[in-house]
Amino acid sequence: MTKQEAIAAIKQEDYVIFNEIRYKIQALIYRYNHIKKKWKISAELLDKNNHTIIIAAIEKIELYQDEQD
Repeated sequence: MTKQEAIAAIKQEDYVIFNEIRYKIQALIYRYNHIKKKWKISAELLDKNNHTIIIAAIEKIELYQDEQD
């Protein structure tokens, strides 16, 4: 997932998938690595029962695709 996709998922309250579990993105976290001189973007993910928050790299998150036709 890109930064732009993550921002859109937050605004539209879309579900995302991380480790085969469905979440909503609650926040984006920006950390600067002074050695590599680059930004690392993570997402704060809230589970569908509103009980668990985890932090994950946005590269490992996918937009949830509802498979109902």
